[in-house]
Amino acid sequence: MEETQKLSWQQLTEWGRDVESALGPLIDDAIKQEVIANVHGKSWQLWRIANGSKKTFLLFHVAAFSDGTSDLVLVAIDGEGINKILPQIMKIAKDANVKGVQFETHHSEKVARRLTAGYGFERLSTIFRAEL
Repeated sequence: MEETQKLSWQQLTEWGRDVESALGPLIDDAIKQEVIANVHGKSWQLWRIANGSKKTFLLFHVAAFSDGTSDLVLVAIDGEGINKILPQIMKIAKDANVKGVQFETHHSEKVARRLTAGYGFERLSTIFRAEL
């Protein structure tokens, strides 16, 4: 946890060029305008996290379910040092009283498990999509 205290978190409210460069390629064009509207409307949180000269962009929101529970959903993350950022993400989730944290990834399961080791993440599904 000591290393996470060196991180500098800055919440962003605009989808600027630097964000588009980092997160844009990770978000399907079909939903990108909706994502940007959620950032501008502040229902989703967008962060720039600096660790020295390294920077990471993180986009997340809380999804509420019909049973009254909710999860913190990591929509997109780009940059370096996820292993230093993840403890703080887990703390944010606990402080928000959500039931869990979920994410989708384009990385292999092996890489995803390595990046999230020790946090109890389990695979829920595999998503396939065909462009029409």
